Amino acid sequence: MRRSSSLSHSRLLEDALGSPEPPRRPSERRDPTIPGEAGVAASAQQAASALASRVPLEEFGADPLRRNLNDIGWLEEKARAHEHVLDLALQQGPVVPMRLCTIYSTEEHVKEMLSQEREVFIDALERLEGKAEWGVKAIAEEGALERAAAQSSGAVPGDHDEPQGTAYMKRRQREAKVDEERDRVAEEWAQTVHERLAGRAAEALLNPLQRPEVSGHEGDMLLNGVYLVDEEEIGAFRATVDRLAEEFRGRGVSVELTGPWPPYNFVKSSIESAR
Repeated sequence: MRRSSSLSHSRLLEDALGSPEPPRRPSERRDPTIPGEAGVAASAQQAASALASRVPLEEFGADPLRRNLNDIGWLEEKARAHEHVLDLALQQGPVVPMRLCTIYSTEEHVKEMLSQEREVFIDALERLEGKAEWGVKAIAEEGALERAAAQSSGAVPGDHDEPQGTAYMKRRQREAKVDEERDRVAEEWAQTVHERLAGRAAEALLNPLQRPEVSGHEGDMLLNGVYLVDEEEIGAFRATVDRLAEEFRGRGVSVELTGPWPPYNFVKSSIESAR
């Protein structure tokens, strides 16, 4: 959104949420974890509200923001503050989280957006009502896939009396067969975990697998799934995770549950379904 050069502040939009009752004004006590001068305030427009904080353009204007988004320390601080707001909002009801650093120049522009997108937001909020996002990762310890692949492929060591060239070619063939089987085993294990969890979820998605240097895990990540789960199904969903963790432990695979999270991965589908 374009900003007037005469403005010194704009609105950092955190999320949209249902508003069956008029939103209460925020406390005057400043929360140091929230960017802006007066913490987070609710802007209401009929049946929906937006949570936003007032922030300085010298930090959140187009050019400064572009620089700040490349500052890991600055970005981490603002991301944590954004998550803090979402966690508090989720305690009150369904939330449509906005992208980090979504900026509107004035509160009136926020209300205008709510008015224009009212039906879309309300439909999306109703679709997310009573649900939360959970994440599940399946990680194989180092060597687990290779052991399973070697066993299932039936690869055996070559004959030591074979000519060197023949032994080399057979070894390469065995390695290629094990590599192919390794990929098949990884896909099969991931599919098994995902399908059983998806059966307990309202919606399920597969996110890209993360590299060890990003997530900090050791071994091979097989699954990075997210699941939108109804409140009444959370117990059954957790129990399914526990059973899978027990079943795969003997194979050298850990099945890890995280959450609940704001439904970042399901907001787009919820809004698209409402349009």
